[in-house]
Amino acid sequence: MFVGDGKWRIISGEIFNGQPLAMAADQVAIAIATLAGISERRVEQMTNPLTSILPAFPDAGARINSGFVIRR
Repeated sequence: MFVGDGKWRIISGEIFNGQPLAMAADQVAIAIATLAGISERRVEQMTNPLTSILPAFPDAGARINSGFVIRR
C-alpha cells in the first residue's frame, strides 16, 4: 500500500495463487476424515455387545445406568 495525495492506494504487482493453500487444506480434510472413520469404528466395536467384552448393561439392576446404550 502506498500513500498518495493523502489517500491510501493499493497497488498489486502479482496475482495470488491459492492452489498451495487449497492442496494443504485438502490433505488436512483427508486426515480428519480418516481419523473420524477410525474413531467411529472403535466406538461401534466398543458399544456393540456382539463384538465387545463389555456388558451391554453394566448395572443389571438399574436400567438408567445403561452404559453406551441409546434409548428411544
